[in-house]
Amino acid sequence: MEIVSLLVWSLAFAAVTTIVANTKGLSMGKWFAIGFILGPIGVIWSLVTAKDESALEAKSLSTGKFKKCPSCAEVIKKDAEVCKHCGGQQASAPSAGLQKTYWVCSKCNETTETAKNTCWSCGEAKV
Repeated sequence: MEIVSLLVWSLAFAAVTTIVANTKGLSMGKWFAIGFILGPIGVIWSLVTAKDESALEAKSLSTGKFKKCPSCAEVIKKDAEVCKHCGGQQASAPSAGLQKTYWVCSKCNETTETAKNTCWSCGEAKV
């Protein structure tokens, strides 16, 4: 019965250590082993260990919800118009209303902006 109890506590400490390590961008497998073997010492160790900023940055960029600011290279939200770190203005994607559309002239096969009713090349009326 003591072995089962020891195994349950070891798994509990390993789980807590793994969760803490994952939120800090650290290797889950390594920290699971540390928590399983060292128990409460592993939990404390995972709490005082510094975050792996590069791993957290790569993880947040891979989700597609974040991007790097072109001015200061800090991670910001994808939809941000101004960087919260440096105040740099972000390039915004063109809205659908500003995109130009075109039509193809049936006479000369040239493309002309939709806003124009006659072909720029041959003067043929838009059909």
